[in-house]
Amino acid sequence: MKIKGKKPKITKKKKGGSWLKALLLAIFIIFLVRYFVFQTYLINSTSMAGNLLPGDWLLINKAAYGTRLPITPLTLPFTPYRSSHSSPKYYLKWISLPYYRLPGYSYIKRNDIIAFNYPEEEDVPVDKRIVYLKRCVAIPGDTLKIVNSNLIVNRKKIKIENVRFEYLVKVKSNKLSQSVINKYQLNEGVEISNYGEYDLFLSVEQADKLKKENEIAGVERELKTSHYDFGYVYPHDPGLGWTLDNYGFVVIPKAGEKIILNKRNLSIYRDMLEKYENCTISVSHDSVYINNIPVKNYFFKNNYYFVLDDNRDNAKDSRLWGFLPESHIIGKVSIILISFNPSASGISKIRWNRTLTIHF
Repeated sequence: MKIKGKKPKITKKKKGGSWLKALLLAIFIIFLVRYFVFQTYLINSTSMAGNLLPGDWLLINKAAYGTRLPITPLTLPFTPYRSSHSSPKYYLKWISLPYYRLPGYSYIKRNDIIAFNYPEEEDVPVDKRIVYLKRCVAIPGDTLKIVNSNLIVNRKKIKIENVRFEYLVKVKSNKLSQSVINKYQLNEGVEISNYGEYDLFLSVEQADKLKKENEIAGVERELKTSHYDFGYVYPHDPGLGWTLDNYGFVVIPKAGEKIILNKRNLSIYRDMLEKYENCTISVSHDSVYINNIPVKNYFFKNNYYFVLDDNRDNAKDSRLWGFLPESHIIGKVSIILISFNPSASGISKIRWNRTLTIHF
């Protein structure tokens, strides 16, 4: 004989508590994934134009090179990357942890597009500095030189697709037609005179095709070889005679390997030695002293990288601020989730041909 009893009732309080636990668990999991595995980033500049465009919404893989553990742990969850000096700061500097990176499943390779914290923003904790995206063109131990805008790494000429340069474009009719602007997607540059002269940023392929248009009178590359650039590029030493188009020869420092150090090349490495290697530098009677000891070479403790923008003449890359320390690297750009054209509207705003593309 079955004894009938009352079924236990699920009260609203228990239901509410269950949903709250599930919600908190979901938020916690999302937080872990976002902080340690993936994070999104929206492109808002043209520095990588040619391969990455304003409006590209990207997925950054933090685990690829090994997740960098929090340096400033007192941070408001789910806040965006800082993209400019005026961006809000959602953190407190009360606690600061040493740099440490978990093991990754890949190494940083030449040609990878990487996300990193801008080294020159020195008044902000490393992991809270402005985030930049650049192409890694040289890794620790490499040699690098730029000759007449040609990139040479380990004495081999490197070709990167869709790299842009600055061109002077002259139009026969004094006005560039909208049809040509649309045809070649001439979305970066300005009209510089009333006589049909434009300052445009183009890839070599774009420039070659533009020359063949009937309305175009001339297309000429604006070389960055002026002596006014000598003190403009890193390491801001006019004596080197370096420009954006003719840069180096430099050796990229690698942890555990030595680099010859003398009065002639000290300006190239001094910034790294003082900021990231904790060295005190002085020069006396043509000899270099590190921590008051005369040296002829130095074994670096950390790895460094050299990054370039694909939009070479409208750039803010290693040619201007120097070598990138490994401690500043966040992760690898792995996929364009979706792309929006800022100048379009409605459904045409979505660039379907760039959405969910992997080509890095």
